[in-house]
Parts: sequence; C-alpha cells; structure tokens
Amino acid sequence: FIDYDPAQPVAKQIPAQKAKHRAAIIDPKQVAQLLRDISNDQGTFVVQSAFRLSPLLFQRPANPANALGRC
Repeated sequence: FIDYDPAQPVAKQIPAQKAKHRAAIIDPKQVAQLLRDISNDQGTFVVQSAFRLSPLLFQRPANPANALGRC
C-alpha cells in the first residue's frame, strides 16, 4: 500500500479533455418520425437489425457500429 499517487506529477502534463455535447431528439414528433424512418430503412438485414435495436437499447452511436464490425 502506498501513501501517495505516483501519477500526480504526470497528470498535470496531460491536457484535460473537452466535453463533447451530443444532440438529442426530445420532441415526440421527431422521435416518431425517426422510428418511422428506421422502420422503412432498405438496408441490409444486419443494418436494419442494428437500427431497430438501437432505440430499445439506448446505446451510444459508436456501440452498434463497433458491434457490426465484429460480426
């Protein structure tokens, strides 16, 4: 067990990350239109499945893309 943080001197050298605010759809009419657009998508089965699962799983945008890359 140590009594100090050995990373403390280095922490000051690493710049803090800036917050990235992401847009969100909060208007019920826009949400409804998005769900209709997802339902009417003409992509491949894998893409359609990812689109249809996204609203149910509330994932970050990169998560379905990363999952598709592993199929």
